[in-house]
Amino acid sequence: MSALLLYPVLLDLVRGTIAALAIALVGGGLIGAIAGAVNRRWRRTLAGSLIGSFWGVLLLAILPIGVIPGLIGGGPYAGVYVLLFAVILLPLGLAVGATLGILIFLRCSPPQIRRWLTWVVIVGYGVMTIALTLSWARYCSRNYCEFLESPNVGQTPMIVSLASAIAPPAHFHP
Repeated sequence: MSALLLYPVLLDLVRGTIAALAIALVGGGLIGAIAGAVNRRWRRTLAGSLIGSFWGVLLLAILPIGVIPGLIGGGPYAGVYVLLFAVILLPLGLAVGATLGILIFLRCSPPQIRRWLTWVVIVGYGVMTIALTLSWARYCSRNYCEFLESPNVGQTPMIVSLASAIAPPAHFHP
């Protein structure tokens, strides 16, 4: 039953990856080109900047936008939240990620870089999957999610039951 909740989470992961890739190609490429001109190590600087800015944008900008509970169902102020997070967190994620990527690519050897990238991919997508799953489970425990209904079983899926145990009571408003 919890596999039914996997569909919107995977869809959000794919959307976030595509958005972060597009932003990182432009912003990370520009930062990498400037740093490569200064440092005169074009290949390593540009590759580090692109990969670092991708992960910076994905984890510092796309993830917080994806896990805001009010944005999942939409609403009148959803665009304000997205604009606020995009204006503040996108440049921050781009600059921090590109800087860290350049530093790692210039200071480490290729085997160390491969080891770092393996762990970054595993931990990064693991954190995103857990955060998006909890966000969707919390949203579906408070609202009706039609995609969670299975035609074979007329009961509530287990993940919604678990989410209602995790989520605070409906009358609780911080």
